[in-house]
Amino acid sequence: MKALSRHRPKWISRRVALAAVVLAAMALPAQASFERGLEKTLGKQARDAIESQYDVVKKGPAAEYVERIGKTLVEVSPRHDIEYTFKILDTEQINAFALPWGYVYVTTGMLEFVDSSDQLAGVLGHEIAHVAQKHSLDAFKQQFWASLLFGVIDAPATLLTVGQVGTTLYLLRHSRKDEQEADGLGAGYSYAAGYDPSQLSAFLRKLDEEHGRKPSTIEVYLSTHPTGERRQQRLAELPEVNRKNADVATHVAHAFLARHLANQAVVEYRRVIELAPDRAEAHAGLARAYAKLGEPEPAQQAWQRAEELGLRDQEELPDLPTASAPPVVPPSAAEEQQVEQARAAAERWHSQVKEPVREIGNRAKSLENSVQGLARRMSMTGALGSPTLAGERVMEKAQFTLYMIAETSDRVAAVGEGLQAKGDGAAEVVQTIARDSAAPATTVDRAQWTALSAEVAAGIAGAETQAGGIRQQALQAADLADKAASQLSSAVSSLPSAMNVFGAIDRSFAFLGLAEGEVDEALRNAHSALELSGKAMAALRRWRAQELSWRLSAAYLDTPPAHRRALCSMAGAMTGADPDALAGAEGGFGAGLVHAVTAAAESQESPPGNETSKPAEAREAEQNRQADLMLKLVLADVRREAEARRQWQGSAASPPAAVEKPAPAQEAN
Repeated sequence: MKALSRHRPKWISRRVALAAVVLAAMALPAQASFERGLEKTLGKQARDAIESQYDVVKKGPAAEYVERIGKTLVEVSPRHDIEYTFKILDTEQINAFALPWGYVYVTTGMLEFVDSSDQLAGVLGHEIAHVAQKHSLDAFKQQFWASLLFGVIDAPATLLTVGQVGTTLYLLRHSRKDEQEADGLGAGYSYAAGYDPSQLSAFLRKLDEEHGRKPSTIEVYLSTHPTGERRQQRLAELPEVNRKNADVATHVAHAFLARHLANQAVVEYRRVIELAPDRAEAHAGLARAYAKLGEPEPAQQAWQRAEELGLRDQEELPDLPTASAPPVVPPSAAEEQQVEQARAAAERWHSQVKEPVREIGNRAKSLENSVQGLARRMSMTGALGSPTLAGERVMEKAQFTLYMIAETSDRVAAVGEGLQAKGDGAAEVVQTIARDSAAPATTVDRAQWTALSAEVAAGIAGAETQAGGIRQQALQAADLADKAASQLSSAVSSLPSAMNVFGAIDRSFAFLGLAEGEVDEALRNAHSALELSGKAMAALRRWRAQELSWRLSAAYLDTPPAHRRALCSMAGAMTGADPDALAGAEGGFGAGLVHAVTAAAESQESPPGNETSKPAEAREAEQNRQADLMLKLVLADVRREAEARRQWQGSAASPPAAVEKPAPAQEAN
């Protein structure tokens, strides 16, 4: 939040006379310039409002990656008369939204939630479609017109604050028709840009599942983007998602290969060959995917079949590895002992944090309930309207205070989950180590397994010394947020009397002064709560980068040696790291990625001559956040690659089953 970097929030005092512009745009629909001016004004005012309330992650690998995906999608969208911007908002809420004039936002909570780059592309494509079709602009005009009809807004004198514009556009619920149109167009953009459009449906299924387990962080997204089985069914019926269409499956397979997702490309090319056994380009693509994975025999076989089918291709199959596999050795007693020490550390951690996790979770749930109750009461109070600028100012302060309490609630919950996740990550890594290191392996891999086991044990020991302080910070933040919620509740009770335009003026201002004093005190406590919860989150993010490093190194070592070059190429394409450097990184693949991502974040945060623009602690916190976000995205794609590898290796023993040849399929739009 912006308030983290200041002692007090910067209240928005500017006001914009939008009513006349809106009415002109609605009265003169034939004048495109009027509507264009309205869209530009609304978009910029809403941008200012949103960015005054949230910290924006403007630089670094994660921000660049989101922008890269977004710009790729924009290139295949129909609207190019505006300049799109893609930004990350630092909040635990799982959300993505678009404002008029091409301002697209995704939260850090969303980046941690998605299971692949394809899901992220589906989410961004959906939001780009809202911009391209001007859905937010149309919805705002309709809401404004309805307000005039019902007398909620006093029309020619209407003045909307920047905050009101931003909140209105942020919380606008798109119609079912608009959502359906954005789904279809967004899937089409994803398909055309080289992403898997079926992953948007997978994302929605996960949202529905997660909403039952952890509703608070998803509530805002679901309030403006309703899901459900019918929406998922409509997505599944889109032509770009129909993988029984050989043309569609071929297009997706080519896209996977271009993004270095060789295992997913193998699965998709094999699907194509089941549908169209005589398609030469599918056999050639399968050969290239196998070659990228360092699998010479199946690559040669697939290429030979492509040539038999009359392959017309100017390219040749890449050189294939011919070196024999290095010798393997069984585990030593010392290695087995190191694995057991790491396992014992993970079990000890789970035992120690069980009670703190429960305690923190209960406090977060209590805060969440308070926030929901306050939100309902403030919504009813806000509907009364305020006849004075002072009343409007108090309502803005109250809304901002409620936001800070809600964000603290989410952070306190995230602290509890982070304590749990530390042990879960260690246990998962140890399980992988125990399984793979028990089998014969090369001496190089053995050394890396042993080093990773020692790193896990040492990491848990170091975290144990900090866990108590983090727990205390989270509980103190919850105490302050509770106090702020109580003060805000008292203030909200006074506001209806203060806003009573028919009452005595001196009495109204007396109530207003009382309410503002309580809101100011609540604001101070909410700000302190947010700062404390932010410190706890900063420590957790250092842990998270370490934990993700363990998981990535374990995933690398769990990958067949011949496939590791492809894994490094994929990670390098996502992060800009040198694949060769990742393969030979000191400390392992995960440590190499952490170093590359952190170095990139540091170089962008502190350009030459500006190294001291921020305190060292703040720079470190931002770099850890960047590493956290980017490594999570890489790990998500690494895991999907591992799932695809197990899928095709499990079916590689037998050739694809013959299927009835489908009728000629048309290319998807």
